[in-house]
Amino acid sequence: MEGKPIIEGLSVKRSHCPRCDEPIYWYRLIPLFSWIVSKARCTSCGNKIHWRYPIIEMLSGAVCGASFWYFGFSVEAFLASILLLWLIAIAVIDFEQKLILDVLSLPLLWFGLLVNTQGYFTSLESGVYGAVAGYLLLWLIFHGFKIATGKDGLGYGDFKLLAAMGAWFGIQSLPTIIIIASITSLLFIMAYRFMKKNDNELQFPFGPFIALPAVLLLFFSDLIPSAKVIFF
Repeated sequence: MEGKPIIEGLSVKRSHCPRCDEPIYWYRLIPLFSWIVSKARCTSCGNKIHWRYPIIEMLSGAVCGASFWYFGFSVEAFLASILLLWLIAIAVIDFEQKLILDVLSLPLLWFGLLVNTQGYFTSLESGVYGAVAGYLLLWLIFHGFKIATGKDGLGYGDFKLLAAMGAWFGIQSLPTIIIIASITSLLFIMAYRFMKKNDNELQFPFGPFIALPAVLLLFFSDLIPSAKVIFF
């Protein structure tokens, strides 16, 4: 709903309007359709439903559809859908709250390693190395930046999210992830500063940009130069 943080959605409490606290029943939770039928308002108090909800619903449907179109009706498609939906949740919360929750990032890391015991997206060995290297890489950058400037440049949640990405896609994926995340975040900062020139205290989430390369690694891996020669 309008003006309420989406992080409330992690609560075990039943779906409800954050303004009047009225429960939202299942027949009013049909993705996109319910938002259109209710005219973007709570049917109980008339509170406006934020546009982010239908956008997230459409994006979630799109990534699931893309997964089954690309991988076919398979275990890989199911796992890719879970990963992308998980990353959407992390990215949206981080973008809004500037926070990556351990309750999301750590299970994603362990689930990635579990998935790759069967070698679905990379070998288990590469996944373990990727998790360790992903965490240490941003940890070193964080402390190097802090020593040089006295400021925090990253959050610890970013370390864990990159570790999770390494667990899913392997150590060879880390250069691709870092390059794409760095370029897209830099473009975002430049665009933001261009639109808001007086905002000199910009704080932006890095999590969504770490998550973004998952789409490329899943669906366009053939177009990405292999980095295996760097590590193996």
